[in-house]
Amino acid sequence: MNSKHVILFLLVFSIGEGFAQLNETTDFPGAKKDDLFFDLRLGYPNWGAFNTERHVSGLEITSLTTTGIAPVSARFEIMLSNELSVALEGVFNSWGGEWTYVPELYDGDFNPIGEPVTTSYSAQRLRFLAGLKYHVNDINVDNLDVYGGVFIGTNRIWSEYESDDEDFRLENQNYFLYQELAPQFPISWSFR
Repeated sequence: MNSKHVILFLLVFSIGEGFAQLNETTDFPGAKKDDLFFDLRLGYPNWGAFNTERHVSGLEITSLTTTGIAPVSARFEIMLSNELSVALEGVFNSWGGEWTYVPELYDGDFNPIGEPVTTSYSAQRLRFLAGLKYHVNDINVDNLDVYGGVFIGTNRIWSEYESDDEDFRLENQNYFLYQELAPQFPISWSFR
């Protein structure tokens, strides 16, 4: 983003903020005690599929397919007061891929003798989180809920793989955000 875009954004935001302050007619918070919220979300992108493509980009692949589900989540929230709420959330995503490449192997006469190597894998991740959110009710704008929160919960990853390469081990690869799957950290957290 260059400086012209920043100036334009600030100008539009300032004008919008001025109109919002002129049109304030109510003194009701965006969320209030005993309100219930339930929502479903779909995230993007699927980083596991992206990192699989990134991993095989250095190989002379003859075929590549990636699979997966971008993060899907369901959240339930209840307002304990006009400012404080508690929420429960479940998040699932999966990723995987299959690729074939021919390793660069040559005989004594420099004739290629590499046999095609096929590798496939899949991984699934499931998280359950519970959290507290503080809603800022000093901003009296309709349909606006400004909040901050902290969530903590479980983190579980399942994976399986098959490979013609005897040295390939999925545990040694970095397919999800370049973090190894082997030392599965059992806790997840989120700051919002």
